[in-house]
Amino acid sequence: MRAAPRVESLFGLPADIEDFTGRRTEVDKLLAELAGTAGLRRAVVISALAGKPGVGKSALAIHVAHRLRDRYPDAQLYVNLRGAESERLDPYTALGGLLEDLGLTGDTIPADIGRRSTMYRAQLAQRRALVVLDNACDEAQVRALMPGDSACAVIVTSRAPLGGLEGVRLHALDVLDDAAAIELLGKIAGPKRVRAELEQAKQIVGMCGGLPLAIRIAAGLLAERPSWTLSKLAARLSDERQRLQELRLGDLEVRASFALSYDELDDDARRVFRRLSGLSGSDFGPGVAAALDDSDNSVAERVLERLADAQMLETSTEDRYHFHDLIALFARERANAEDRADDRALATSRARRWYLHEAALVNHLLTPQARGATGARGAQLEAIQARGLPG
Repeated sequence: MRAAPRVESLFGLPADIEDFTGRRTEVDKLLAELAGTAGLRRAVVISALAGKPGVGKSALAIHVAHRLRDRYPDAQLYVNLRGAESERLDPYTALGGLLEDLGLTGDTIPADIGRRSTMYRAQLAQRRALVVLDNACDEAQVRALMPGDSACAVIVTSRAPLGGLEGVRLHALDVLDDAAAIELLGKIAGPKRVRAELEQAKQIVGMCGGLPLAIRIAAGLLAERPSWTLSKLAARLSDERQRLQELRLGDLEVRASFALSYDELDDDARRVFRRLSGLSGSDFGPGVAAALDDSDNSVAERVLERLADAQMLETSTEDRYHFHDLIALFARERANAEDRADDRALATSRARRWYLHEAALVNHLLTPQARGATGARGAQLEAIQARGLPG
C-alpha cells in the first residue's frame, strides 16, 4: 500500500505562545492523559477544555499540543470552529478543510458529509495524529470530526462543557492565581516595572480578576506606553464604569469576548443575567433569581444552569452562583443599556421583598417555640437549614 502523503499541512498548529504562564497542574494532567501508550488504548482519547471567555483555553490546548509533537509524529491538525461566533464553522466545511490538510484535493473530497467523515477517519487510520478542535459550540459540531483509530487523540476547547461527547475527559479551566497573574504581567510589561510597583501590579491583576485575556491587555497597554507607571494604569482601571472600556488593545477586547457568549443566550437567560447584576451580595441562589424575574424557583434554577453552562455565571456550591468581577460589570452595562430604569427598580424591589420575607421566616422559625416544632413548621425549618442562609 502506498504511504500517505507527508505534506506540511499535516503539522498545522498555530505557534506556541512564548510568554505562556502558569497552568503547570493542568499541563501535567493533560500530558499524562494524552501521552498514554497507544497500544493499551481501546478508544481515541478526547480531552475537552471548558471555561469562561478569555480564560486561556486555546492557549493551553496549543501549548500542550506542541509538547506532544514527538508522541504524535504523523500529524497535528488544527481547526478553529468559531463556535462562539455567529458564523460558526459547520462540520461539513470543517471536514473538507481537514481532508485538504491531509493532502486530498477538491475533486477527491466527497460531497456527502457521511462519506467525508468516513474518508477522514480512513486517512487517520494507523497514524499517530493529534487533532485540536478549537472553540467548539457543542457536541454536534465535533462528533463527525473525531478520528476512529485509538492511536489518535483529540483536544477540544469550548466555553460550555461538552459532557455529551462519548468517552470525553472534561477539564474546567479557571482564572490564574495571583502569582501566575503577576508573572504574566511582568513577562509582557517588563519584570523590572512590575517589581518596582509590586503593590500596584497586585491591584491591576486583581481588577482583571485573574482573567488571562484581561491581564494580557493590561500588560500590553503598559508595554505600548513605557512612560506610564503601573499606578497610572491601576488608577484608570479603578473606575468600574470605565474598566471594560480601558481593557482594549488592538483587536483584543474583554467586552467583545463576553458579548459573544451573551448574544448566544436565549431571551430569558439574557434578562435574568442583566437583572442579577442589580444584587449587592457576593452570591445568590434560585430563590432571589426567581423573585427578580417574577418566576418560580424551578424556572429560575434552569435559567441559572444555562448561564453557568455558558460560563456567564460561576457555581460556588450546590445551588449557589456568583459573577466573575468583570462579567458582573458587563452584566451591569447591558442592564443599563437594555432595560428601562423603572423595570430595573421593580426587579430590585421584588428581590428586596424576597430577602425580607426569608429573613422574617428564619427569625420566626428560630424562636425557642419554633425550634421544637414538628409537622409543617418543623419541615420549613429543616428546609431552611438544608439550603443555608437566604440568597
